[in-house]
Amino acid sequence: MKPKNKVLTTHESQPKSAHEPTGVIPSQDSAAQVQLVPTLNELDRRYLAERELLVTEGIKSSIAAAKALCEICNHANGKLWKATHDTFAAYCKAKWNYEKAHAYRLVSSGEVIKLLEIKNGTKKSPNGDWLPVSESHLRPLLKLSKYKRPDCWLGIVAKHKPAELTEKIVAAETAVFAESIGAPITSRKAEPPSPFEHANACCMKFRAAAMHLPDAAKIIEILSQLDPYLVSPATSASTNHN
Repeated sequence: MKPKNKVLTTHESQPKSAHEPTGVIPSQDSAAQVQLVPTLNELDRRYLAERELLVTEGIKSSIAAAKALCEICNHANGKLWKATHDTFAAYCKAKWNYEKAHAYRLVSSGEVIKLLEIKNGTKKSPNGDWLPVSESHLRPLLKLSKYKRPDCWLGIVAKHKPAELTEKIVAAETAVFAESIGAPITSRKAEPPSPFEHANACCMKFRAAAMHLPDAAKIIEILSQLDPYLVSPATSASTNHN
């Protein structure tokens, strides 16, 4: 007999942030809400177990842990963690005793890694010698808008070997990068992505999807011809000035 999706009432004892991913679906009854709990198939369970192991072994490889946690968070719109918990923060707390801020910082760092792999995967060594050696090295980049982070990191590793970097060096280089594109780092919330950043994001997703096609190399080569047209006038002028 096939297992059916379970319907659970939400845990009222744990208030949730408006910005935190949840699996809650509003009910027509304003006094109550229900949550559809997804059922994981064998492939889902295997995918989840592999990434949970990477996160558990995160002390040995924090970069792999950050990327794995990012994939758990975002896979199939949160299907993996919604199978057992109301919120992603609750899942991380129960699984690894991660506080919410730390869990989401790891997810953001994992997003940088995935964007780097999409943006630069065909241009550098397949050994990943341009990737960070520690998740902490990516933290200063998180103050930049999401789609500026890969460009900043690639500029840093063009000047420094990743193995020689420290969080302090990355922070200093990030500040220089932010100043060069006219976006000094402040404590205010990040602004919505510009049309150029949005176009870059779409192009990156297209590249990621194309990598699984038979003519991936040719498609990515054609897409790379769009790069000059995806640079904002302000960034281009700053680069030419320097």
